[in-house]
Amino acid sequence: MSRAPLKDKGMHAKATGLLREVEQLALPTDGPTNIDTVRALCHDLRQPLAAIMLLASSDGGDVRHRMDEILDHAQWLSDMVEGVIGNAAEDLPANFDVVELASRCVQLAQPTARCQVRFSGADRALAVAAPVALSRAVNCVLDNAVRAAGPGGHVTVEVASTDADVTIRVIDDGPGLGHVPPNNSLGLTITRALVSVCGGTFELRPGALSGMVAEIVLPAKRNPGSGVLRLLLCDDHKPLLDALSMALRDRGHTIVATAIDPDEAVEAARKHQPDACLLDVNFRHTNGLDAIGRILAVSPDTKVVMLSGSISRSLTADAIAKGARGFVGKEKPVGVIIEALEMAHQGHLAVALL
Repeated sequence: MSRAPLKDKGMHAKATGLLREVEQLALPTDGPTNIDTVRALCHDLRQPLAAIMLLASSDGGDVRHRMDEILDHAQWLSDMVEGVIGNAAEDLPANFDVVELASRCVQLAQPTARCQVRFSGADRALAVAAPVALSRAVNCVLDNAVRAAGPGGHVTVEVASTDADVTIRVIDDGPGLGHVPPNNSLGLTITRALVSVCGGTFELRPGALSGMVAEIVLPAKRNPGSGVLRLLLCDDHKPLLDALSMALRDRGHTIVATAIDPDEAVEAARKHQPDACLLDVNFRHTNGLDAIGRILAVSPDTKVVMLSGSISRSLTADAIAKGARGFVGKEKPVGVIIEALEMAHQGHLAVALL
């Protein structure tokens, strides 16, 4: 499995995956202006590398078991590094079991922890998030909690769910805020950015008697197709426009208007106030990116998803900075395009790079 930021918390919460340009946008408005990607990755690598070194240097226990544990940690490292280097192209928000992810993070932390680390939660809790980003966030919080608890301390990871959301709590019995090692601050900054990528919220507060409680709240499992979207489509290639209209109607969605240029799209958005707008990037005499702000100005609740024959980091980051909530390639199956529209409408950022 892939070892792994739900409603925006500000203008800088517009981000996806681990694109360097977009990761900067993911920071909360009261945070630093950017995260050094290398420092962030090194922070995440620290704990699993320590576990590998510990397992490799041990002479006791079953050799096969130790080798399996080393391989498991190495695979986790590989997944995370590939996610960062590859810009987490496939790490889009999806439905998955948070209990499995959180319990796995606990297992990874236990070999090197000098305190007791345990997991508590339901058998299953489905939520919407980007798995790699969420895994990094949970591991950052857990690493800080273990350091705060210190030798002989206790850390508990809890997962609770309701119909609306899934909550991950990491509780330690350390000395509390203001008394933890100063190098913990980087992990918390990373956590806020990664949770924002997932569309969730992150809170750090004092524990009931001592220590701290770190809380990540994610939206509960999304039910694809449960709602009918009112859509505006804009593309200057009429056959493609017609094909998309037919496919989206076949999936139960309503096409309130189609447009062959951005000016028409702006007027249609003003008139129909659609839930989402699928907007081409390239037109004969203009650029679709310039229409994003105009559409949002006349229809603020419309989620704009860009459609393009070619996708790049800079183009994606540019679109998101202008207010787009998704970016998908024209070569993708219609199901992927519909998924991007549905996810954007539900407040998530939907970006899939090749």
